[in-house]
Amino acid sequence: MTDLNGLLEEVSATETMTSDHVALFRRGLLHPSNSAPVSRARAEQAVAINQVLTRQNIDVAGWRALFVELMSLHILRDEGRPGVIEPEQAGWLQAQIMADGCIDSCELELLVHLCGAATAACPVALNQFILDAVRDAVLVDNRVCEADLEMLRKVIYGGGGLERDRVARSEGDLLFDINSATSEVEGHAPGWQSFFITAISDCVFGDQQSPGKVDEEEATWLIRRSENSQHAWWAEVLTSDRDTPSEYEQDPSGWRDFTPPASLEGWTRIPIAPDSLTTYQQWSVDEGTGVITCQGDGAHEWLRYNQMLGDFVWYIEWRVRAGAPNYNSGVGVRMSPMGEIYYQAQTTPRGGYLFGDTIKDGLVQRVTFKNPTSRHRIKPAGEWNVYEIRCRGMQLSLWANGVVVNRWDNIALRAGHVALEAENYFIQFRNSRIKRC
Repeated sequence: MTDLNGLLEEVSATETMTSDHVALFRRGLLHPSNSAPVSRARAEQAVAINQVLTRQNIDVAGWRALFVELMSLHILRDEGRPGVIEPEQAGWLQAQIMADGCIDSCELELLVHLCGAATAACPVALNQFILDAVRDAVLVDNRVCEADLEMLRKVIYGGGGLERDRVARSEGDLLFDINSATSEVEGHAPGWQSFFITAISDCVFGDQQSPGKVDEEEATWLIRRSENSQHAWWAEVLTSDRDTPSEYEQDPSGWRDFTPPASLEGWTRIPIAPDSLTTYQQWSVDEGTGVITCQGDGAHEWLRYNQMLGDFVWYIEWRVRAGAPNYNSGVGVRMSPMGEIYYQAQTTPRGGYLFGDTIKDGLVQRVTFKNPTSRHRIKPAGEWNVYEIRCRGMQLSLWANGVVVNRWDNIALRAGHVALEAENYFIQFRNSRIKRC
């Protein structure tokens, strides 16, 4: 059975569906030998089938992926403007989805996928329809989980977003709605707070009327939207994309030099890749200039400070060779002795963010706080970048070239080692300063 009419009749009559039906359906309509576009009639039948499954609470392996693929082919691969959702298509899609009065999980996944995969902004009405659906889905349990965060990223920064290169006001309102409703709840995805601040910053500072600054109307909006929030994140947003001095620049008292000696005494090389450590020394320190150089021609390794540290702020500058098209290194903090657990400020052309391996749900897992604006903070190869990493309690923050780009709450280690990374690229560090806090 490869005919949708027959499949719809059988599903409707028996109120059931199996993975065999899905396989036959996929072979009949999406087989490589079938180059015909997915017709409007076929798409409408697919929606009808999906709504029968939803009504009967039937979960069939493979159906969700097939439904999203089939509908996406119909909408995004039409013969008119491939990749673009036309107003007529948007209206039809909304009517089809709301025919049964609700948006089920398959339809929500379709909407999010379309918003992320489109090559031009969705029509305004469809975009708001998607934002409302996402808000309602996130607020079901009043907690932003990893899947919710990924859904928000696709909707706000995907090709079908209203502004594409910035965050629209309606998208900012969505984030404030979620923040206001969930601010007293614990257990959010680690990247939620950082994502919220970054996206609101993009909304405020990326507009065409007053780019790079907060005008009176934007300030009024921020204050109004923050009135019911338990977190004064809007105050951070006001300065989050405008250069502010580092803590060291604001008050240089109480800081001590944190440059390794030329002998590297007190620092130890530890391998990152298993069995990669050799006797070759790729690290050197010029005691006259205080420049720490990694030639990048040895093992993938950490140069780790032997003492463990608790709360501190670490100021350090770094650069790579002028003209280097690609490079990779990092500054590590709160590390376990051999680096199984670590938190790193990434130093790459698109660096300026925190990531690391931490304990989550009882397992060691990778967490990354890369965000759409962090890449703009890294200077051209050959110029000195400045990082300031603050470790206090169970929170980390990274200040990069004038802006706090990330905050990481609820990390796993209360104290740990710090280190510089060698990862097969030439890199230099200087003006390493540390202050206990």
